[in-house]
Amino acid sequence: DKPCRSDSEMRTLHADLLAKQLLGSPQPAIQMVFTPNDGGTTYNYSFDPTVNTNRAEALELSFEPGGEYGKLQLRNNDKAIPNLIGYYIDLGIGANTDSGLRYATYPRLWVKKQHNISGGSKEGPRTLKVLLELEGAFNILREQLCLIGSAPFHNDNFSTLTGKTIYGVLEYMIETILYSTTGSLYAWGLNALGTQDDGIINSLIPEPTKDPENPLINANAPDSYQTFLEVIEYLLKPTGCYLRSKANIDFEVVYPQSSDAVNVTYYSSLADGFPFYEYNDSHFVRKTSAVRVYSDTSVAGDWSSFIQGDAWHDDDWDLSTGTYDGPYMNVTGIIVPDSRGIITSESQADTIANLILNKAQAEVFGARVVTPFDGRIELYDK
Repeated sequence: DKPCRSDSEMRTLHADLLAKQLLGSPQPAIQMVFTPNDGGTTYNYSFDPTVNTNRAEALELSFEPGGEYGKLQLRNNDKAIPNLIGYYIDLGIGANTDSGLRYATYPRLWVKKQHNISGGSKEGPRTLKVLLELEGAFNILREQLCLIGSAPFHNDNFSTLTGKTIYGVLEYMIETILYSTTGSLYAWGLNALGTQDDGIINSLIPEPTKDPENPLINANAPDSYQTFLEVIEYLLKPTGCYLRSKANIDFEVVYPQSSDAVNVTYYSSLADGFPFYEYNDSHFVRKTSAVRVYSDTSVAGDWSSFIQGDAWHDDDWDLSTGTYDGPYMNVTGIIVPDSRGIITSESQADTIANLILNKAQAEVFGARVVTPFDGRIELYDK
């Protein structure tokens, strides 16, 4: 059994690491042990600031919605670094603290490309280096086909997903199907939902009854099959939730809301708290000012009767007169045409429309902040 967190929160750091971060000039430490799929010979290329035998020279990481990427450069003058393609690392980034090396734990990364480099300055000696390109768990979801049930259709012909809520489908896909698909080598996990329930993700059932003519997954098989990420994006579309990768190979559902408590505040002065070096923000025109949701309720599946849900952005609409007065032009998004009839009431359709509109609203503001290293921060923190 794996411990599960139920609430969305920042990474928890050891008190000594947090204290060292606040000083603004810690000695960086990076934990990088490369492990093969079979669990055999490992290679430790961690960066320890207390020694002078480190191979690691540069590490660049990018964590984005739906993807984690990295580049690691290692010194290789002795040509001792082996072929590491396919190896993984459970990354730790931290510092040398009063109680030794402490780390913030990051999602697992796999080596997808390895470059052997020889070069140097025009007049200086040539040096040998290895550049590793790394990808995370979302990239595994993007490349693995979601195959449930018997060949050649793999469209869950045994009704494994039937009757499960969206969260229940996600949990089964990640912890059972993905586990099996990747050779039962990795114990993938989905953390408990806890407070991140938007009222839809753990109540709406994508497939109440099995319809062999309209399967939930791989409806176009055997001509084409869906990846895990394609299915997950489809499942999360009518919700206000996102999926976030965690340390090692766990995932968790996150439901960001304007009422969420602020996770961390940065200050222009170190004397006031954790500092930032640079900040800028950008505002974009709100193109989607209304969202509409349809759900087919006809017996024949011909849309002769349907449920309609609507949501409008309050700043753009005068709902008493039904007129639009926004900064651009009225763009109504028709989202989630539900041909299965799983949305059973107008109020439920309105809720889904509002959740989707909130996601669109979040995209009209962007910001960039440069700070000293802070291992607490994760995607969707506030």
